[in-house]
Amino acid sequence: MLDLFVISLTMSLINRDQILAFTMGPAAFYFGAAVILTILAVEWLDSRLLWDAHESGNARFDD
Repeated sequence: MLDLFVISLTMSLINRDQILAFTMGPAAFYFGAAVILTILAVEWLDSRLLWDAHESGNARFDD
């Protein structure tokens, strides 16, 4: 899904008035927010630690 936003943002930087015309709207803000949140999630969450806790039985699951 993010690939579509990357393509659309890249296309908006290129002058293509002869073929099509579009401008960046509010989706550019949400795309930037998604990228930043993805970067933060990768930095903060370590999936290896989650799986190690699950295998050792120290994981808490609240349903």
